[in-house]
Amino acid sequence: MIVRTKKKSMLAVFFSLCLLLVGLFPTGAMAVDYGVTVNGIGVTDANAADVLGDGTVSYDSGSNTLSLKGANLNKIENNTGRAMTISTTGDNTITLDTGAYTYGVNLIRSNAPLTFDGSDSL
Repeated sequence: MIVRTKKKSMLAVFFSLCLLLVGLFPTGAMAVDYGVTVNGIGVTDANAADVLGDGTVSYDSGSNTLSLKGANLNKIENNTGRAMTISTTGDNTITLDTGAYTYGVNLIRSNAPLTFDGSDSL
């Protein structure tokens, strides 16, 4: 009976150590998804300053503003549920991918009102 209790105690200690070791491994911080997609790339807190990696698109989550600076895009999606402003600087284009088929206009989608700002072109 003492041997059986000792085995259970050792087993409990072993599993506790395993859980402790698993808890010590660093876990990466999850990026915050803002509900905005540009060219199929989800905007997160990690890429909001330069969404496409070429300096042409940035996003401000506080004001829900997507800023375009000479961007050539094929799709923008706003799934935030909040009104969004799209601010343009320079010549910006949103074109349908070559060979793509779509029913109706599917280049800019939003589940809330959109406002366009800027004196340049889109």
